[in-house]
Amino acid sequence: DLTGQIMDDKCASKEVLETAAKKSLYEKKREEFSKEKGNLRRGMGMAFFFHGAAFTGSGEDRIKGQAGFRLGPDGTFTVLTACTDMGQGAHTTLAQMFYEEINHPAGKCQVQLPNTSKTPNSGPTVASRTIYIIGNMLRRFAGEIIKELDCNNLEDYVLANPQVFPKEFRTNFRADDSVIFDDEKYVGIAYKDYSWAACVTEIYYHADTYQIELKKNWSVIDIGKVVNDTIARGQAEGGILQGLGYGTTEFFYKKGFGRMHGFTDYTLPTTLDIPDMHVEFIHTDSEIAKGLGEVPMDFPAPSVRNAFLHATGIKVDEYPLIPERIFNIIKN
Repeated sequence: DLTGQIMDDKCASKEVLETAAKKSLYEKKREEFSKEKGNLRRGMGMAFFFHGAAFTGSGEDRIKGQAGFRLGPDGTFTVLTACTDMGQGAHTTLAQMFYEEINHPAGKCQVQLPNTSKTPNSGPTVASRTIYIIGNMLRRFAGEIIKELDCNNLEDYVLANPQVFPKEFRTNFRADDSVIFDDEKYVGIAYKDYSWAACVTEIYYHADTYQIELKKNWSVIDIGKVVNDTIARGQAEGGILQGLGYGTTEFFYKKGFGRMHGFTDYTLPTTLDIPDMHVEFIHTDSEIAKGLGEVPMDFPAPSVRNAFLHATGIKVDEYPLIPERIFNIIKN
């Protein structure tokens, strides 16, 4: 890539592209739709994307994120992290990564709401890093604690030694010595792990009204181990819809255009605008969970643009593809 990093056998670019094409019948439909004329035209567009997890290069080593947990005398543990759950289910997933690693009862697991007086500094909740950095850190730490306490079952150990608890355990991010990055020259391994994604969007273009109608979307994503399929799927579908909205309806006010004076006229997709969505995760047998947060919203808009290009032969390189913009491009 741009930093000189060589992608190894972990690169899933070809696999996500081929899977998305196969699932959507991309080539067959492209050929079929290319023959259509008239005011209603169908188009197929593909987009590909890869996203490095967490901060670039030595960023995480500089942040030195911390996390930990508190064990109570009844065997209940509380995950301690500053990572915010914005509604995407991060806290549920973080607890799950911990208790599954040591086979602890799920009912005795919880997460402390971020509070500077109670939780360590885990770093910012950005950059698709929460599960990748903090979650994997907690998973590793859980195994280390079992070894440190020299026990096979953490709950049994706590109940047998109640006088020792409550007790807190904390850990810091540890940089991988194999990740070498030159901050001055901006070369080296930018990210140890990447998430990969490809999607295909099928549209109807109404030539009489200059309107794009979203029909179907197929997205194939490699985020490695999927800790909680329901939460990951919800994050993916929500992000994909956000990306489709960015490509078709949403934009901030630009001088001279006359739209977006406030959130009252910020046009979000509604239930009537949502296409038939298909999400598939691959490489789920991987040992590591990679970043998902921002990934789903980064590729849908280009796929819409490419579907419109296929349907009309018209290149539009600015979002959103609203009827007014399409009309002005065609007329001018």
